[in-house]
Amino acid sequence: MAFPGGNDVSVQKRGILGLGIVHLFLVVMGAASIDVGAWKGFGFPLYLYSEITGANSGYGFFAPGVGSDLRATFEIKRADGTKGVDRLQRGKWKEADLRVTNIIGKFWEEVQNEERRRALTASWAGKILARHAGAREVKVKVESFEVPSMEDYRSGVRPNWESYYEATYALR
Repeated sequence: MAFPGGNDVSVQKRGILGLGIVHLFLVVMGAASIDVGAWKGFGFPLYLYSEITGANSGYGFFAPGVGSDLRATFEIKRADGTKGVDRLQRGKWKEADLRVTNIIGKFWEEVQNEERRRALTASWAGKILARHAGAREVKVKVESFEVPSMEDYRSGVRPNWESYYEATYALR
């Protein structure tokens, strides 16, 4: 189908450009925390599109209140007295490491519930003990990466890993 003054290709290009402009507009609205879903008329379809594409995410990772990164490390003691350190992530598959990072993040969400924290860290410790033949004890350390404010950074404070939680598990 041809429109007056244009061919099929230029119409397609204009349509794609129009969609790109709408998407960019919704990204800006999301970053500005403006709820397009409350608008009359096309508000709801724009809201659905924003949800599906992530255009309304708000891009909070640029904000000063971004949460700290977490990591879990495991100090292993073997029956012969030697020591070692391990992590759940192994670097073989990025997807698996991402999943492990999400599991460690779950620890942060359960921070107020000591019973759940103990269950989660005991599960991790069991995995590490099974991975290391001869291991008799493992200390689980959850650490958070603390990034200083710009003012603190200018005065010499640097990002560092701070201990957040520790628990030791031993085989009987």
